[in-house]
Amino acid sequence: MSESDPAQSRGYIVVNTKSQSVEESGFSPSCRGGDCSSKPSALNQIGASFGKDGQIIISFEGHDSKTTVPGVAGMLTFTPNGKGSYSVDGFASDYPSLEAYSYDSKGKATAILQRTESKSSLCALYCGVNRIKNEVSQ
Repeated sequence: MSESDPAQSRGYIVVNTKSQSVEESGFSPSCRGGDCSSKPSALNQIGASFGKDGQIIISFEGHDSKTTVPGVAGMLTFTPNGKGSYSVDGFASDYPSLEAYSYDSKGKATAILQRTESKSSLCALYCGVNRIKNEVSQ
């Protein structure tokens, strides 16, 4: 479990499940071999909506800020599973890696979803999106 620092992530979102609100979200600049752009792409988007029975729907689209390479995208639905965690269903690009965590009142993280990229960064050009279902780490 990496419990990724948002500053080290391509994109991130922090959701408060009790108030059903987004506390923070953002994207980092693109880097290649230590050469980073000065700011993230203006085309990046990430957001959350809240469904019935505690569902959280996260949608995202991330673009490379250094090139015109097509972005990565996805929409994931997190549904409470009755065991204190969430089941996951949705679609997302194969690249890059994808992680989701739940934090308790003491700040302890529990992995909900951890998926390592399955292809190279060129996959963002050609692979499209794939189904994610119940990739829950316990």
